[in-house]
Amino acid sequence: MGVFDESICDCCVCPMQCVLEQMVNIGEVGILTQTFAEEEVIINQVKDFIAFTNSDLSNYFSCNL
Repeated sequence: MGVFDESICDCCVCPMQCVLEQMVNIGEVGILTQTFAEEEVIINQVKDFIAFTNSDLSNYFSCNL
């Protein structure tokens, strides 16, 4: 979590990436966004503030969760 000063993103997105990184491959997690109802997905990777999932439908920007 010591990368906040190395990022161009604002202060709320970096902590969200750290939280998402802790959820990689732990099993299904519920994702809720402003445009989608809850979806159960497995987070495979978090990189550049995007959560890549096992879903064929979407990956998620951390600022939209």
